[in-house]
Amino acid sequence: VKVTEAGPNFPVAGAEVTLYGAGVDLAHVTDGDGVAKFLVKPTEAGEILITATKDGYVPGKTVVVVGADTIAPELSVDKPVSPTNKPTVTITGIATDNAGVPTVLVNSVEATVDADGKFSAEVTLKEGENDIVVVAKDKSGNKTEKLLKVVLDTVPPNVTVNALPSPLTSTKVKLSGRVEANATVLVNDKPATVAYDYWEIELTLDYYGENLVNIVAKDAVGNEKKIETTVIIFKKTTLELQIGNPTPKVNGAYSDPLEAAPFIKDGRTMVPLRFIAEAFGADVEWIPETKGINISLELASAVHTIGLQVGNPTAIVDGEVVTLDVAPVIVNGRTFVPLRFIAESFGATVNWNDLYQVVTIDFLWY
Repeated sequence: VKVTEAGPNFPVAGAEVTLYGAGVDLAHVTDGDGVAKFLVKPTEAGEILITATKDGYVPGKTVVVVGADTIAPELSVDKPVSPTNKPTVTITGIATDNAGVPTVLVNSVEATVDADGKFSAEVTLKEGENDIVVVAKDKSGNKTEKLLKVVLDTVPPNVTVNALPSPLTSTKVKLSGRVEANATVLVNDKPATVAYDYWEIELTLDYYGENLVNIVAKDAVGNEKKIETTVIIFKKTTLELQIGNPTPKVNGAYSDPLEAAPFIKDGRTMVPLRFIAEAFGADVEWIPETKGINISLELASAVHTIGLQVGNPTAIVDGEVVTLDVAPVIVNGRTFVPLRFIAESFGATVNWNDLYQVVTIDFLWY
């Protein structure tokens, strides 16, 4: 505002100038050039009365008409993380306006706004896609609106394990399965290879027997699914005996000769009792008074008991009475028992090669 003398238009220094109206209430003193500078931000439509006064001068005044503010606030919203597994999200940004700091509403709830127009508001999310509307509004009712979309995902990823071949006889195994696309998978704390929704890993397990394997799948937002699976690794014992040959093979290697060779009686292969029992890791008890035989096998994978008597075709296997095709016999002071009966009672498999008269027993255990 420039103040001059009426007539000659000489500048008036030191005059007090006031502005009042349309939301403005300011005062300033003119400088040597008769100028008073104001930063004016009307907050409403109307008139601003400008007055200039100084002792010895007739007061002067004028009116400036202010129209309605039609300029909308400027609004910048920071991009929130999406998708997320957090139940709430903080919406932040900055809003400015020519008429002062605007009001900011986030989903119709007033946000906290500082003097620089920086705002923040916490929004509670629901599962799935959420629409978040941010509105900056000035005192004249002008507004700027922005729409955000935030996805809440709190569902853990699905993960499965493919069935393994059975039986397993090596501690080195390959596990595989399916998982939510692009998730990560840890197996016993080791990262698996994931290709889209298929995962696999090769592990060396700790020991023969039952191995507990922990599998953790984690999706892109951090949701976890934990499952456990038990992998059983068997030891394998293979016995080969040939009729009339006292030297057996154990796991492919020739063993010490037997005290008596296997023979066939009534179509059944008979073998020395103590050899076949101890080859399976079983204990043998001989009862001389009754010529009874008690065989017990106690393994993590199997617990079996067999009760036999020389000359008696009846046996007791795990508490059940069964009938033998051939009863145990004593030959040259050695007790012989039917091989297939003993082996199959322990859960082994028996194969017969008629050409070479060789019987092979495979026993899986741990």
